[in-house]
Amino acid sequence: MTVKNKTVKMDAANKYIYFMKLDDEPKANKARMIGLQGQTSGTNTRQLQTLQTKMFDVKMAGSANQQRTVLAYFQTGDGLWDALKHAWKDQITIHLYRVDFNQVSGTKPSRQAPVEYAQCIISTLPNTETLNSVFQSSVVFEV
Repeated sequence: MTVKNKTVKMDAANKYIYFMKLDDEPKANKARMIGLQGQTSGTNTRQLQTLQTKMFDVKMAGSANQQRTVLAYFQTGDGLWDALKHAWKDQITIHLYRVDFNQVSGTKPSRQAPVEYAQCIISTLPNTETLNSVFQSSVVFEV
């Protein structure tokens, strides 16, 4: 007889959709959809600290450090790449919303999904790759 582990639940990564809003945008602007959950989001990560003594080095876990990797999709002229590049270049704070569509509840038209909010800056903004006429880029947000 098999007993299921009730503490672990698999979620589909393609049902995590990210939205963003730049800190220097007008408050009335709505957050815009930027993409899906990336492969290498680093949650539950701590920085490693080293304290040097005369005899040996002491290693300890430091402050929590979190990243969100988003596979961003955009097209020429939609303004999303320009906004991401502006935020990366000028270190603008980004309001990042991670919506979990794995856990949608309620009935139409008042469905709800849990949202995780974070204030971030972009640490990595790689060159874009094209998929037909849609560009994609794995953008790393530091929380």
